[in-house]
Amino acid sequence: MRGYEDYTGIVVAGFGDKEYLPSFVEYKICGLFPGGLFYKELKSISIDHSRRSWIDTFAQDEVVQAYLYGIDPYLKKKMLGDIEKLLNRSSHALVRVAGLDESKMDGIKEANRSMVKQFEEDLNDYTNSNYLSGTERMISFLSKDEMAGMAGSMISFMSLKRRVSEDEETVGGPVDVAVLSRGEGLIWIKRKHYFNRDLNPFYRRE
Repeated sequence: MRGYEDYTGIVVAGFGDKEYLPSFVEYKICGLFPGGLFYKELKSISIDHSRRSWIDTFAQDEVVQAYLYGIDPYLKKKMLGDIEKLLNRSSHALVRVAGLDESKMDGIKEANRSMVKQFEEDLNDYTNSNYLSGTERMISFLSKDEMAGMAGSMISFMSLKRRVSEDEETVGGPVDVAVLSRGEGLIWIKRKHYFNRDLNPFYRRE
């Protein structure tokens, strides 16, 4: 096992005994070792009066990310990499044409990397303000069944994208959807069963 490269992700969400608003925490778990569990906390978010809603995605989530942020994360990564390569090639050509000392290229590449990093931060600010923030504001007004429908639709859309592309179909099949609330606990909105319920009329539990 090499660090955190081989891991299982787990998300714990809900309400504590004294909490009236929900929270969640995301972990990477890499295994059980002598002395305890080898894990890393990735993120912890709590809903409060200043943060009235939150959307997050896990595992294969590029389609949902594209919807939330207005750009596919893989396309964004390639675009930023290509911009840096283009800047470096242009800088190298200018250095040769101007007859400058090519030993300066290391410093120029570092400056180019800083410019790309700043561009990425500006792009993130734009997508957060013009895409994600608006969606988060709107879902704070949705009813519980509407939020459940939105979550199910996002997963189904991801499944469809995998099915009609050359990507590995790692998301698919019936989608389970549940709502967790302080007053009602866990309520299943959609739930698949491993057996045919029509053939098991004695089974009544939801």
